[in-house]
Amino acid sequence: MPDESMKYCIGLDLSIKSTGVCVRDTETGKCSYSIIAAKLTKAQHQFKHKNLEFLCYFRDKTSKDDSFAVKEQKKTASVWNVTENIRSIIKKWKKKGRVSCVIEGISYGSSSSAALADLAGLNYAVRCMLMQEGVSFRIAAPMQLKKFAVGNGGADKDMMTDAWKRCQPEMADIAEIKDDDIADAYFLSVWDGE
Repeated sequence: MPDESMKYCIGLDLSIKSTGVCVRDTETGKCSYSIIAAKLTKAQHQFKHKNLEFLCYFRDKTSKDDSFAVKEQKKTASVWNVTENIRSIIKKWKKKGRVSCVIEGISYGSSSSAALADLAGLNYAVRCMLMQEGVSFRIAAPMQLKKFAVGNGGADKDMMTDAWKRCQPEMADIAEIKDDDIADAYFLSVWDGE
């Protein structure tokens, strides 16, 4: 039975390639991080940290020879795999206490319409899963999140990562891995905007 006095806020920085997750205990401020990726680098495979786990899922990449239908099936499978990894994290923490989530909203400045469509699909799949799991969630606009984190709505990844490392000095030794996803996830977990 979960301890109802415990509350965890989970920040979700969604991406098909590398999703960042930060689970923050709202009472102690202690954070646990996950990166959900289709492919881990050699450094990520070898990296060990008590507050960070890597979850790897199978991603069947599309090729130029695939038909439209096959490409769409492969993309749908990737969205499903990321969503189910997030569900497993949610379920783990729901056993310990009450859980809420903050998701970074869809960035309409994505580099291509295909990438934007994939991100939108993932974003709404995760929202639906959270509703199924009975988890409340809020959406943070990307520019508002950046302004909250560093005071600049146009902040780049390095600015966000530097600000995160100042807030979480115990995580400063993870430079060899992709840390911008968990930096954003951290600020989502502490975001107080509307």
